[in-house]
Amino acid sequence: MNFVYLIMYHFLIQSCLSCQTMAGERLELEKLKKEAAEKEEEIKRKNEEVMNLTTKVAILETELSAAKEERDNLKESVNLDGMGKDEIVKRAWELRDQAVARKNTVEIELAKTRIECMHVNSQLMEAIQQKITLSEQIDQWQVSITY
Repeated sequence: MNFVYLIMYHFLIQSCLSCQTMAGERLELEKLKKEAAEKEEEIKRKNEEVMNLTTKVAILETELSAAKEERDNLKESVNLDGMGKDEIVKRAWELRDQAVARKNTVEIELAKTRIECMHVNSQLMEAIQQKITLSEQIDQWQVSITY
């Protein structure tokens, strides 16, 4: 009879150890889930910060360009007072050529910005893919713990 109790006692101890192991693994799983959520929030905050800074830079560049253009136009208008008609027409052509050059420069800058935006989007997609992979691993681990 004592032998039966001894076997039952041993079985109960083994069951408790299994429960403790499973509880430890569940705690680890919860910790990993929390870390994944924190990383996701950090990525979200960083992306928002990048977008805000990019917008601010674009606005400041536009304002600077407009101020420079206004300054140059004011300088030119001071110089045009003593010019003849042919000189004024020549100066107008020069201003037009400068405006076309600025437009081309802005178009190039826009293309570069679009490329940068696509790069940031690519990085974001990579981060999302990593999160999905981690979530799948956590789910698989959770399933393996459960069974």
